[in-house]
Formats: sequence, structure tokens, C-alpha cells
Amino acid sequence: MNWLWSKENLTNQEIENFIELALEDQHELMAGSAVKELFTFPQITANQFDLVKQQLPKFGDWTTKLISRETLKKKIQNESLTHDLIRECVEHTKEFKENVLVVLIINETENSEFVTQFTTDDYGKKIRNLAN
Repeated sequence: MNWLWSKENLTNQEIENFIELALEDQHELMAGSAVKELFTFPQITANQFDLVKQQLPKFGDWTTKLISRETLKKKIQNESLTHDLIRECVEHTKEFKENVLVVLIINETENSEFVTQFTTDDYGKKIRNLAN
């Protein structure tokens, strides 16, 4: 992790080597954690994100939630917020029982129509209060 966080950017070859080393690691939890850090590393490019995303399922079923969340986070941060994107985020929230994406939407948008939908009883108190 020290190596990763000391980098300002990574080459594709460095990413491939990182994943290869992680796949060979006997400590699956540590290897998975390392690749999770790589996947969420802010300095990787969109192409590198996709490269890691393709390899991530090799580390176990737990990566399904991570891939879904991080892919949607990238969309929220890099694309215009739409009803379809919000619907995808709400589906993720329901499926994986985490509010990370809803909180991000509330914090990132100034569109009151998008935020108002999170003030209903379908969402927990924390989300309703934040949306209000």
C-alpha cells in the first residue's frame, strides 16, 4: 500500500504486475484488500479502472458489491445526473443495503427534484435528514 500511495500515476504494466502479485499471494484477505485499494485508487485512469474491474472477480464474490458501487460512483462524479442513473444507484442501495451512493447523490447535486425523492419513509432517518 505504501508503494501504491507513493505513486502519482501508474502504468498499465504496473497495474498488471500488481494484480499478478496479488493473485499469487497466499493471504487471500490481504490480496483482496490490496486490489480493492488499487481499484479505488484516485489516480488510475478510466481505462485502468476497467482493466482492474475485469480482474477483480478473481478475488471472490465480495467484489460484486465493490464493482457495482465504484462503477456507479464514477458515473455520478463524471456524468450528468439522470433519473436512470439515480434508479441504478437506488437499486444498488436496496440490493447491497448500503447508502454510500445515495449520500453521494445528495451531496453532489443541487437538483431538488433528485434530492426530494430521498425524503420518504423508504429511506432511513439519516438519509431523510440529509435530504431535507
